[in-house]
Amino acid sequence: MFEFLVNLIKSSFGNVESQVFLGSHYINKSNPSSAMKWLKRAAEKGEPRAYTGLGYCNDLDGNIEEALRYYQLAIASGEAEAPYLLGLLYFIGEDVPKDSNKAFECYSLSAKRGFPNAIHMLAWCYEQGVGTDEDIEMATRLYKQAASLGVPEAKEALQLNGTTVE
Repeated sequence: MFEFLVNLIKSSFGNVESQVFLGSHYINKSNPSSAMKWLKRAAEKGEPRAYTGLGYCNDLDGNIEEALRYYQLAIASGEAEAPYLLGLLYFIGEDVPKDSNKAFECYSLSAKRGFPNAIHMLAWCYEQGVGTDEDIEMATRLYKQAASLGVPEAKEALQLNGTTVE
């Protein structure tokens, strides 16, 4: 609670880190309208993580055009999570046309930027041959990398495939 109050005070004075913290806090509390309030303030200062958060909130609210716009701003700013979230949209194909190749490209970019969940999804794509040729060796390497970064699903995938997890 103390951390929340400190960030609330700092946010009120324009601290971008605190604004992103509060935006993330409200996303986790399933309160997109409050999250957007703080994320918009940080986005006005060019904070890439705020763009990603705004993309996510707009996606939750069903405003796909705004979600895509913010994801593209975040991607252009070098943010790591945004391409992963955009990849999920293309993979699922609910609000945008389903496109496994675009999903794979998005996961690849996000993984290159070091986002652990993207590394896991990229491994799965290689394992299943989704958006790329099947490559079990590459999938195993990527699963190991994602597992080392704390993605439990990657560790489970390795165990299911009979690979020893360290």
